[in-house]
Amino acid sequence: MSAESVVNTVNYPFVNHIETIVVMGILIFTYSAIIIFLAAIILRLRKIRFEKKAESIRSSLNGLVMSAAFASTEEELNEVIQQAKPQFSKHIRNSGQSHVMALEILNMHRNMTGQSKDNLSRLFQEVCIMKYTLRSLNNENWHVKATAIKELAQINAQTHIPKIEKYAVHHNIYLQQEAQIALVNLKGYDGLNFLGRLKNALSDWQQINILDVLRKLDRDKAPDFSQWLSHKEDTVKLFSIRLIHFFQQSYNGEKLEEFVHSENKLLSTEAIAALQKIKPGFNFSTPNTSKA
Repeated sequence: MSAESVVNTVNYPFVNHIETIVVMGILIFTYSAIIIFLAAIILRLRKIRFEKKAESIRSSLNGLVMSAAFASTEEELNEVIQQAKPQFSKHIRNSGQSHVMALEILNMHRNMTGQSKDNLSRLFQEVCIMKYTLRSLNNENWHVKATAIKELAQINAQTHIPKIEKYAVHHNIYLQQEAQIALVNLKGYDGLNFLGRLKNALSDWQQINILDVLRKLDRDKAPDFSQWLSHKEDTVKLFSIRLIHFFQQSYNGEKLEEFVHSENKLLSTEAIAALQKIKPGFNFSTPNTSKA
């Protein structure tokens, strides 16, 4: 072996095996492509099969859903539900299939009012879909839990409120927000009780979402929102001030005065805006002094 060959072997140890390396690379690429192609085909076939099954489920059960929605008496609804229970159990065997009919019922529920809406809520809760929804509530994936919480709130599942309450102060902020909205939807003003246990910030976006639910409630039944003005978290104080402002609770004027000169400029600004609305003529130029 020449000196040049030895040097090349030292500097470029794979130079003599380049063809083998290229062939191996091609083989690995080819096999990987074949595996990916086969996986894509299998997934596609599974999707097609599921879609066919989903359409079959909808065709078999939608008639019962419609009958429940338009039942005019409790006796008629009871009869439909008794017919529906074995049929739903027959056609729905897993969570994926349950989700198909849950969406069907919830979409129809969203577009109905009055008795029809209540009928669909009861149907949802009394057939096997409810079992799968509650199972999803215990799923390890937070987004699956969040979907279950949203569904329970939409169908007004009052008996399952305790299962939702623990998530209102959950460490996962997205799951927490979904639970908070659900509680306000289910319990009205009482759904705000989670604020007293909240340890993290309440985002502006979440405040808007909660207020959007509260604005639909009877204002005469609103609680005293000043109960959260002493909260350790400034964003909860801020939300309390905003609620006092929105619901025009003039009797809380003196409590808001304490925030006019707060070091937190946002609290100060919101307190001033609220006082301008609920307590016209208040002097903002000097700090509020407590009476001896």
